[in-house]
Amino acid sequence: MAIDKKQLSETDIRTKYITPAIEAAGWNKMTQMREKYPITAGRIVARGQVCKREKPLKADYVLFYKPNKPIAIVEAKDNNHTMSDGMQQALNYARMMNVPFVFSSNGDGFVFHNRYITEGEKETVGDSVGDGGEYGFGFTINPDLPPNELGAQIVEAAKKYIGRSYSSMDCSKLARTAYSDCGLSSMNGLSSVYMAKKCEEMGCLFTDPSQLQAGDLIFFSRFDPNKGSEYCGDVNRCGTGKCKRWMHIHHVAIYINDEFLIDSTGGKNSVQIRKHWGIDTAEWKWVCFGRPTS
Repeated sequence: MAIDKKQLSETDIRTKYITPAIEAAGWNKMTQMREKYPITAGRIVARGQVCKREKPLKADYVLFYKPNKPIAIVEAKDNNHTMSDGMQQALNYARMMNVPFVFSSNGDGFVFHNRYITEGEKETVGDSVGDGGEYGFGFTINPDLPPNELGAQIVEAAKKYIGRSYSSMDCSKLARTAYSDCGLSSMNGLSSVYMAKKCEEMGCLFTDPSQLQAGDLIFFSRFDPNKGSEYCGDVNRCGTGKCKRWMHIHHVAIYINDEFLIDSTGGKNSVQIRKHWGIDTAEWKWVCFGRPTS
């Protein structure tokens, strides 16, 4: 028997839909999720000689990526509201706590806002807020290096742009910006293929994937399996003829660890943490890697 969400209370929506979705995205309910988290102690109101403390403001969910380090707020509404109806309330809480990432949900899906950028809200429709970071939080995915290492800092810099559209941040711009945010300028102004060439010039290009570590650049070759190995199928960049790019390079991503990367692949919610893809398929291959340090 199907459940009519419209008949459920906000508490039921949280219990049956929102909490399971957050857990499915990889957040630990015991150590990373706090419900009805107090934002303020409650305002003290004086009337004559009587003082009374009002009820404290409480966020429905606060998510922590480290102990005492909140990173996201999730505001819940019942299903008679839209997914975005809790966004303004959540943004107010996020400003008070200086939390960067904000979600609102009515049980049907999630609306996401990144306070680091100003492009507006992103819908992440579905019963889950993440599937290997494809379209959800992803912020608990950690690099394979200590936080003070350069590669880990590059990954953390790239995470700031999760949710950006491809039109505002394509794959090359994501890599350039993350590196630039860490004080590295060698990739400035370069597209993916010229990044690879620059890495070769600098002596930091390599082809052994077992040597990858957090912050490294992954360069993808593209092929058209219907035409043969000399074609890429990228009509916008190479036309209908043979691929014009060095080593067929058409994409770049930033390596996080042995399971995840961060890149920008297209669409409105383009920059995301994703599970490794395109390692060796008919259309895509990891062809080489770069580790620029300047």
